[in-house]
Amino acid sequence: MTVADEPTDDRAPDNRAADKSAEPGTASPLAEVLGRIGAFGWRRLALVAAPVLVVLVAIVFWQTRPADVVIGTPDPTTTTARPGPTILRPTTTSTTEEPEPEPVAKSTTAKPTRQPAKPDGKPWAEPITFTSNVAVPDDLVFILVVGSDARPGQSVTRSRADSLHLVAVNPASGTGTVVGIPRDTWVEIPGRSNNKITAALSLGGPDVLADAVGRLTGLPIDYYVITGFGGFEAMVNAVGGVDVFVDRTMAEPFSGAYLEKGWHNLSGSEALALARNRKSVPNGDFSRSENQGEIMLGALAKARSTIGDMSGISKWTGFLLKHAVLKMSAGELERLAVTARHLDPARLTNVVAPGTVGWAGQQSVVYLTDAAAALFNDLRDDATIGTAPPTTTTTTTTTTTTTQPPTTTTQPSGGGGGTTTTTGLLPLG
Repeated sequence: MTVADEPTDDRAPDNRAADKSAEPGTASPLAEVLGRIGAFGWRRLALVAAPVLVVLVAIVFWQTRPADVVIGTPDPTTTTARPGPTILRPTTTSTTEEPEPEPVAKSTTAKPTRQPAKPDGKPWAEPITFTSNVAVPDDLVFILVVGSDARPGQSVTRSRADSLHLVAVNPASGTGTVVGIPRDTWVEIPGRSNNKITAALSLGGPDVLADAVGRLTGLPIDYYVITGFGGFEAMVNAVGGVDVFVDRTMAEPFSGAYLEKGWHNLSGSEALALARNRKSVPNGDFSRSENQGEIMLGALAKARSTIGDMSGISKWTGFLLKHAVLKMSAGELERLAVTARHLDPARLTNVVAPGTVGWAGQQSVVYLTDAAAALFNDLRDDATIGTAPPTTTTTTTTTTTTTQPPTTTTQPSGGGGGTTTTTGLLPLG
């Protein structure tokens, strides 16, 4: 008798069940299960199991997919300041002559495809009162902020570093400096030969990059934040865009930057296009690095105008954690976020390390100048260019803001082809 033919009676137990396995011709336990599934219906089982399978696959994919953002603390050896900057000089065969520009592809895609967007932003909004029971650090904080050149499916921590900024913060005075480092800067890469600093990330990951930046600047690296294109766009969109003053009209098809001069509330894609544009700005990568710093200041201004307490901090870190992998504790991330919320972007100076364009063998590279070394040394004691304002007691209320477009000055660097660009407040002192 098969399971399908066997009569059932739910009213009384079948005493023969205990002896079924010994009877010749009876169904095995597996056959019984399959028979019951057949009675239930394979189609109905598939309808129930399919959503569960999709969820399991999604979980596995999310856990194994490359992270869009990685935030962490580097190897402890990089958190100590070096005796001073280590800046490589051109060899006798190098030249500071401007290399030939990269050829522009001869295709219709090289031409502007649309009109620049009209300004739709506004000067930074007034800050709101902020209350928090999380203490900010007493010491200076140095954060390496990196834009990775990773493409879809690639690791953001093992691709080239397309943009680099060292954010130096003095929590006691509320001042600081955003220092752009040209990606083609010729540096010592620990354990490797000399190379462009952009290669340090792909060669050895965040620790090697942090070590290379530490050697170059002589400054400690306390934290790093590395983001790819997708993570950058998503985070800007999550906070409702950032207000940035664009200092010139742009119609640049390679980066996708189509913006008229003026204040813009940049979406994620617009902010990424501005951050990548180096062809329609006066000083190439130097100007591009300056614009990237302006986007950071716009994000800080947005935080000051929207975050009023720890629930706001949790909301912003929640946006971040949707795309980020932490190489640090959640408590450290919270403290870092509170420190950022206390900063007034109008009191941060946005600069690009001065350098000249030259050659290392057949490579076009940037050699930082003595002016860059002086800049790095100036930041060692107070994270500020010039003399930092007197130390003030950190409170839970912020009351200052800026409502005017940033003042921008461009000064020739000490060596020739490069420039030093200062945006926001002019250097103090």
